[in-house]
Amino acid sequence: EELSAMLVKEGYPVTQATVSRDIRELKLMNTQISIAGKMADNEEYTIPVLVGSDVTNISLKIVRGTEKKGMVEILFETDRAGKVAARLEAKEEGVSGFAATDNKEMQQMLEQHIQDITKEFEEEKSDFQVTYVSKLNFSRFSDHYKSKETAREADEETYQVQTARLYKIAKGFLEGIKKLSF
Repeated sequence: EELSAMLVKEGYPVTQATVSRDIRELKLMNTQISIAGKMADNEEYTIPVLVGSDVTNISLKIVRGTEKKGMVEILFETDRAGKVAARLEAKEEGVSGFAATDNKEMQQMLEQHIQDITKEFEEEKSDFQVTYVSKLNFSRFSDHYKSKETAREADEETYQVQTARLYKIAKGFLEGIKKLSF
């Protein structure tokens, strides 16, 4: 009612339908801004990338700080590669992690090119593994490793990871994947 009175006072025509529609639109816009802000705060991004000969959206998540070890999570899916989920951790001396895929050909290709991919990290030491998961579910992949991290954090001393290093690791993995011919 107050909003209607203010709009009428300013010379805008007001009906219940326009006020209801405007309020719905404002709520929707607020929700969208809220989601985008939350994703940026969490350093979660969706990036269009050319992988092999396919264009796909890559979901990239950076986790850093003193509460958690520096992590990079990368998820994507293409017709040729299937689903690929990678989890990389920046250690004090190098990078460790793994990639899971639901495509056996992609698993073999990743295994054959592990050295090429890890070279892209530009780190002294790299421990990277590849595994096949028949029904790879992206949401379960993320949730599963979140719970494992929480349990692990209590036992390990924390290590502050620089943001630039995590982005460099993510870029290295993506560059290594882009070079594969599948």
